[in-house]
Amino acid sequence: DVQMIERFKAGDCIRHFKREEHSEGLNYLYIYLGIAWHTENGEPLAVYKALYGEQNLYARPLEMFNESMKNGRSRFEKATLEDLEAVKNAISSQMLERH
Repeated sequence: DVQMIERFKAGDCIRHFKREEHSEGLNYLYIYLGIAWHTENGEPLAVYKALYGEQNLYARPLEMFNESMKNGRSRFEKATLEDLEAVKNAISSQMLERH
């Protein structure tokens, strides 16, 4: 049952484990969009959108998305308050540039 393994809610800001290696700005921060289903084999896919660069949309097998790394930490975690502050500052900057 996917509800049992879906760790985030649509709209959650999440970060990839690589975020700690490159801790400036929005790098490795994403918005979790939810579950999609592979059309050929029915595999559940986690769908998420980058908050940096071209703001690409990504899909990863849900099992891989939820897996833990060798150090025991999750591949993806909920964003920290520091991460959310970076998002807030980026949005504020973008709004100022438009006016």
